[in-house]
Amino acid sequence: MNRARKWLSVILDARPGVGENRAPMVDSRLPKRRAGALLTVLLAACLFLVGCVRSGTEVPGNLLFGKAPLRSTDVTEPARLTDGTIARSGDHWETDLTSVLKTGNASVEWDLGRSVHVRALYLQGDNNDEFFVSASDDGTNYRQIWEAPAVRGAGMRVRETHTLDVTGRYLKLTARSPDNLVSASELEAFEVVPSPWPPVLRTLVGERPRLPGEASGFVLGLVASLALLLHRRTHPAWARWLSVLVPLVVAYVTYDAVASAWPPQQPVIDMLRAVAAAVAAAAVLRLAWRPEDVMPRFVDASLAAAAFLALTTFFNMWQPQFDDVDDHRMTWVHTWDMRVYFPSAKYFDELGFDGLYLASVEAYLEDAPGATEQGVANVEIRDLRNYEMTTVKDVISEVRKVKQRFTPERWDLFKHDMAFFWRTMGPGGYLGSLRDHGGNATPAWLLVAHLLFRHATASEGLLAATGLLDPLLLALFFTVAWRTFGLRSALVCLTVYGASTFPWFGSNWVGSTLRNDWMVLVGLGACALYTRRYVWGGAALAGAAMIRAFPAVSVFYLAAPLLVLVYDKSRAKRPLDLAAIREEAKPMLRAVAGAAVCVTVLFVLSTLTFGFRHAWVDWAHKITMHSTSPNVNHVGLRTLIQFDPSKTIRALSQTGGDWSVEQARTFMKRRPLYVIAILAFTLLSLAAARGRDLRQAALIGMMMIPIFFYPSNYYLHYVFVLPLMMNYSEEPAARKRWGLVSFVVLAICVSEYWGFGDVGVDERYAQWSVGVLIGYLVILVAMARESWAQHEAATASAPPPEALPATPSVGQSP
Repeated sequence: MNRARKWLSVILDARPGVGENRAPMVDSRLPKRRAGALLTVLLAACLFLVGCVRSGTEVPGNLLFGKAPLRSTDVTEPARLTDGTIARSGDHWETDLTSVLKTGNASVEWDLGRSVHVRALYLQGDNNDEFFVSASDDGTNYRQIWEAPAVRGAGMRVRETHTLDVTGRYLKLTARSPDNLVSASELEAFEVVPSPWPPVLRTLVGERPRLPGEASGFVLGLVASLALLLHRRTHPAWARWLSVLVPLVVAYVTYDAVASAWPPQQPVIDMLRAVAAAVAAAAVLRLAWRPEDVMPRFVDASLAAAAFLALTTFFNMWQPQFDDVDDHRMTWVHTWDMRVYFPSAKYFDELGFDGLYLASVEAYLEDAPGATEQGVANVEIRDLRNYEMTTVKDVISEVRKVKQRFTPERWDLFKHDMAFFWRTMGPGGYLGSLRDHGGNATPAWLLVAHLLFRHATASEGLLAATGLLDPLLLALFFTVAWRTFGLRSALVCLTVYGASTFPWFGSNWVGSTLRNDWMVLVGLGACALYTRRYVWGGAALAGAAMIRAFPAVSVFYLAAPLLVLVYDKSRAKRPLDLAAIREEAKPMLRAVAGAAVCVTVLFVLSTLTFGFRHAWVDWAHKITMHSTSPNVNHVGLRTLIQFDPSKTIRALSQTGGDWSVEQARTFMKRRPLYVIAILAFTLLSLAAARGRDLRQAALIGMMMIPIFFYPSNYYLHYVFVLPLMMNYSEEPAARKRWGLVSFVVLAICVSEYWGFGDVGVDERYAQWSVGVLIGYLVILVAMARESWAQHEAATASAPPPEALPATPSVGQSP
């Protein structure tokens, strides 16, 4: 206290050496110039503080501006609802700008002071919540005057109406939500509709409060990682126990904090996902670089815990994550995904690749209560024939004609199936999904799904049951990887599967049917090639390619080691040993033979079922459009090349402009750089493939998918099979190779966490593109360096050409 007084006296006196007991020289003893400076500083400080006070926009005629609530129940900070300030559109649902309605009975009531004639209402609230405004004359008996429905788009969204004609003295706000996460930032009421409408309010970016479990979760990741990196088997017993107990205590504290606010919100889940990857990365580092003094059970248990935590976050903390609007609850069925793939597979004969959204609109118009052509005229729809966005009114003639593709019986079945989706998703979700890109699976996948769904009727029970196929496929992969590469490699793969957010676009694909199939086939193919089951390995890789096309590059890369071998031998200034080359080519030829048989069988069966033009020709046309048109959720080299920070979606919303057009322009300007980067990565991948086995060559080919193509984010989920590129063993060099690949892939998963910050959706996938490309570059450079060193060593130890016996030419007798 004395020191504080001393500093205060020095500041006020503005002279050095003023003692503590000396009276500060103010008033008459303070020079006028010094007094004026002090007054200026004080005034500036006052103005700064005034500027820091959040003042909203008072729209003339707003009956609720600044009004304190009469009553509130289970609502946090109800004053925020009438402060004239809204959150940025799409902002997080819980910030310092929002009021949270904590229970289904939450409500806020206001006394307007007199009976008023309400003509307009304006509300901003969380997108998937329904809000209800009621009016009363006596403050006891309320009648609903407006329902603000759930709307499209994430985060905070505006609803408004200016066609009311009701009276009342009291207003009451309530809400309903399928996920119990309800918030609103502003409610305004008007007797006279203001101009402009909707009103323009002060818009701010909300600061999200730290959620229960976030801080302790970060501490858990740090403590567990340090324990894994620093523990030693030779430490005293108390130190070894401390290495185990401290992470367990912090884990319990984190669990208790997360459970106290169950179900956890998405930021907490994202943080725990990154923690799982970070802990596994620490375990990998320790196993790879200092395994001689580890506590094996501790490290293995940590890997298992990381894998379990990663899977827990992937499966939404074992909670359903999709809205059933009709029953006001959550469901496990990924209705947004299956509303595309179920009808596409069951009715492919009628729908093909272009008719799904047209038929969806017609079925909705015929079945949904109150649905009219005028009511959906302005709904946006993607024309799957050219991938252009349009509106229902512009394609209404095609909508009316699409029914002619069906027999009356099949049309009735289609309407019945689609009724399940528009009831479950709600009209907003069902019609909003018409903006998506339709099903992009190959006819080979559609063949399998067609056999699965052709006699089925869309229902929650059916789709939940078929959704279990993917976890079963994942369990199969884990079992085979464990038997082939060992438990540690399998656990790393499982951790990457759960910790990667590449399949995330609003949600991941939990609850979909047969989304893991092609990735599991790649993993099984790698296991088969490693165990020298070359035919089965090639067939598995080809099966993955026939399902999703992109994995075809893994089949082509089976030839990469042989091509580099031929190149190296051709530069050795000695005759080519064709017999040796043929011997080296045998495994590759067997794998290619297996791939050829698989491709032939699937192609013939799908063509016989659907027809060549209707299936493969139309699919090739559609996938060409999909792979070249700019899309916000694509990840890879092209995404990074065409990214311009000044032309993001958020930037263009302020300055104007079409995002897709700007992306295409930027790409064309930078196309030479794109071509150079592809060539550089290709040469680097071939250098990395020198001397590698077929399993490694195939997985190097998989790494080239975001280089050669323009894939959607969820295709990059195959990263979980990349740790199989190297095998963990007791040999130090092999351990380090395994550790490098596994650590880099886990680091990519950790880096994805920052893509969920305050960034636009296109910025997120550009960030993820940077992470994956840097990670792949590190792996390829390390492998290329190792291959070059081994090649140089082999060349140096080889006898000179003149010391070798003459090799007979082809066809000459020895």
